[in-house]
This record gives sequence, structure tokens and C-alpha cells, in this order.
Amino acid sequence: PALAGALTGALGGGAAIPAAWRDACRTLSGCALPRLRGTDLVHLAELLETTELAAPGG
Repeated sequence: PALAGALTGALGGGAAIPAAWRDACRTLSGCALPRLRGTDLVHLAELLETTELAAPGG
């Protein structure tokens, strides 16, 4: 399901992901990264989008 959602979003944008999928997956459970339990995935994605990456070697 995660890969299907990622590919759907990458190819069709966020609007292509059904609302039921978004609602079911929006709050992270923390099973892979316990410190992220309860994190809003959409908010996290917005933070990552606005983060400026450092240039390689810089």
C-alpha cells in the first residue's frame, strides 16, 4: 500500500490519492521510527518540501 500510494502521488499529485487512503495513513504509527509516532505525514511532507538541501560537498 505504501508504494502504491507513493507512485499514485508521484504520477498524479496529491489529489490523485483517494481521501480514504490519506485519512488512513496520515498519522504515523511509529512502527519503523518510534520517535515519529503521532506525526502528521502531510505536515512532515510540507516541512520537507520547504527545507533547502545543502549542496554536495558544501
